[in-house]
Amino acid sequence: MKKLLVATLLLFLCGTMVAQNQVTGRLTSSEDGNPIPFASVVVKGTMNGVATDDNGHFTITNVARNAVIEFSSVGFITQEVIYEGQPVINVILKADTESLEEAMVVAYGTVKKGSYSGSAAVVKQESIKDAPVVSFEQVLAGKAPGVQVASYSGQPGSQTDISIRGFGSFNAGNQPLYVIDGVPATSGDYSSGNISTSAMNYLNPGDIESITILKDAAAASLYGSRASNGVILITTKKGKSGKLTANFKANAGFSYFAYDNYPLCNDAESEAMHRMSWTNYAIDNPSVWRSFGSIEEYVNNRVQQYYPAKDESKYIYKDWEKVLFRTGIAQNYELSLSGGGEKSKVYASVGWTD
Repeated sequence: MKKLLVATLLLFLCGTMVAQNQVTGRLTSSEDGNPIPFASVVVKGTMNGVATDDNGHFTITNVARNAVIEFSSVGFITQEVIYEGQPVINVILKADTESLEEAMVVAYGTVKKGSYSGSAAVVKQESIKDAPVVSFEQVLAGKAPGVQVASYSGQPGSQTDISIRGFGSFNAGNQPLYVIDGVPATSGDYSSGNISTSAMNYLNPGDIESITILKDAAAASLYGSRASNGVILITTKKGKSGKLTANFKANAGFSYFAYDNYPLCNDAESEAMHRMSWTNYAIDNPSVWRSFGSIEEYVNNRVQQYYPAKDESKYIYKDWEKVLFRTGIAQNYELSLSGGGEKSKVYASVGWTD
C-alpha cells in the first residue's frame, strides 16, 4: 500500500514538472529589427514575469501549457502568445505610432510629442466629447497636471480662473494666454452688473479638436511676456473630405443640495424674530412709532403685514428655501455639419445651452 502511494506521488510530481515548462526567446522591433531591452514578459493572470536583457533575450520558467504570455514595452503595441509547448518564442513588436508620433500644436506649427523638450500637456477631443460642460474651461478640470480650474458659479458662460503651475503675480493678472488656431484671443471678465461673463464663453466645447497647454519657459520663448502665466493653444475642428455628415449631441441634468444644511425657521419662530427686529428698530428710532402711540402698536402693525392674524388671504409668508434653492435644470444641445471635397471643405455648428 505504501509503495502504491509513493508511486502515485512520484507520477503526480512528474506530471507537474512536465506541465510547468521553461520558455526562452528574444524580442525585436518591427521598425529596424533591433532588440528591445527591459521589455516585460508576463504569464497573463499571474505574478510570473521577467524582463528582457540588453539584447532582448528572456527566459521564463513555470509556464503552464495553454497559458497566455504577454509581451509589452513602452512605445510598442502589447502582443500576446499562447504557449503550446514550444521551447523558444521569438516575438516582433510593432511600434505604437499613435503614442510615439502624436502631434502637438506649438506656436505656429506642430511638433512630435516625443521630440518636444518643453513641458506641455495635450487634451484630445476624445476625452472631452462626452463631458456635460457648458464652457471649454471646465473640460480642463482634472485633465492636465499642474492646471487648476476654479469657477465663480455654475452659471453658463461665467468667468473661470485658470492657473498654470500656481500664481505668478500678486498685482498683475494671472490668466494664461489663449491662442485659437494660431491667433491670440482676448480673455478676461466681461462682467455686467452681478453677472460674471468670460470673454471665452463664445467658444463651444464641441467645436474643439484638441487643447495643448504650455507650462514652462518654452511658452515665453514662443509668445513673449504675454505667456508668463502659460499658454493654452486651442485647435478647432475643420471640415473633412467626404459626404456630408451631421452630428447631434444632447444632454440634460438637474442639481440640488448634496446635503441640506440650511435649517429654516417655522412660522412661529419667524414671526418672533420679526417682532424682535422691529422692536429693536423702534427703540433706536423713536420717531417711527410715536404716531402709533406705543412701540407695541407699531410692532403689531409692521408684523401683521407679513403675519395677518385675521385675514388669511393676505398671508404672504414665503418658503425662502424653495425660492432661493430651487432644483437647477441644465440643458445643452449641439448640432454640427461636416463634409466637402478635395479642394473645399466645410464645418458648421450651432449650440444652445440653458
